[in-house]
Amino acid sequence: MRSDIYLFLMLISLFIAILLPAASPFPLTPQSPVASIPRQKTATVNYSHYHPHHASFSSIIAHQIRKRSPLSAVLKVSDGTGSISYPLCSSQTNIALEGKNVILTGASGGLGKALAIQFTNANVKTLILSGRDSESLEAVRKSCNRINNPTASHQHPSEIHIVPCDLFDTESVDKFATECLRLCKNQVDVLVNNGGISSRSKFIDTSSDVDELLMRVNFLSGAALTKRIVPYMVANNGNDEESKKIIWISSIQGLIGTPFRTSYAASKFAVQGYCEAMRSELASSNVSVHVVSPGYIRTNLSLSAVCGDGSTYGKMDKNTANGADPNKVAVKILNLVTRGRHEFLVAASPSAKIALFIKKISPSLLRTMLVKRFKKDPASSQ
Repeated sequence: MRSDIYLFLMLISLFIAILLPAASPFPLTPQSPVASIPRQKTATVNYSHYHPHHASFSSIIAHQIRKRSPLSAVLKVSDGTGSISYPLCSSQTNIALEGKNVILTGASGGLGKALAIQFTNANVKTLILSGRDSESLEAVRKSCNRINNPTASHQHPSEIHIVPCDLFDTESVDKFATECLRLCKNQVDVLVNNGGISSRSKFIDTSSDVDELLMRVNFLSGAALTKRIVPYMVANNGNDEESKKIIWISSIQGLIGTPFRTSYAASKFAVQGYCEAMRSELASSNVSVHVVSPGYIRTNLSLSAVCGDGSTYGKMDKNTANGADPNKVAVKILNLVTRGRHEFLVAASPSAKIALFIKKISPSLLRTMLVKRFKKDPASSQ
């Protein structure tokens, strides 16, 4: 009984500790204006007359949230019919990325597109966009080129290349690596392994072919690409004081395996372990390894998810539809990476953070919760 009470109090304390900083999950720092590109800042709030002793508990929480929300730099870009607003990375992040050669997989949309926008705004030297859909990649490049303005502060606009690649095909990945090295003249500064697919099925209903598909696309392709690129990162590190960077987009489900995601969880757990081991091996070579574990992001990940028989799931999950804005997530990722964070969560709900905490202090309790989740609706795969 006492242990249950102790655990309950611990969870309440954790929830309060998480809620306040997590309520503003995407802190953005204003950066210097760029000529001819209009930017705006969110309105400031005057707290000089705020008296916490006379405020309600909810008001105190709201006040703390606002205090943790710095002004946001916003980039407005015209698309011909109107304007699109993008949150921006901090000026420190843009300075760290400027002039770099970047490889980005999974760039056809969603988080990949959002990352491409930020890399372009940071004025990287070379940006290689990859995915299976050339038409979608061209649309992303078009969006980037609206920012890639040589008449603005970018005296030398980013060179944006499209190199299609099927991450399931080993030969395609190998050819992709060769072409990337050619375009970057063997000097790659940042590799972002973002490409991936999800799954929706019970393990017993999932064919071995689907298991292999998820492992190849989400893990083995990234491992093969990294092996091709890293030797050149190491060889050229003497020319740059800053470390080269490998950024691998994993998932919270690479930390907690949930029902109906056995193949997906397996591939993401593999990413976590692989990067943890690789990080120590590359530390002395000045190549940093960063693993990002996102929660739900508002992308097409569930639409393109694979069912146990290999068919496409084709539905937008409620949690995904209500997920975080990929543009804000991209900003969060790059800001934290350039600050030296190696493993971190983004777009993680308080419940996900609590679940991770429970896994550490009481794994059996988490197992019970996951069993209940499965039994609640065994026919559902959401």
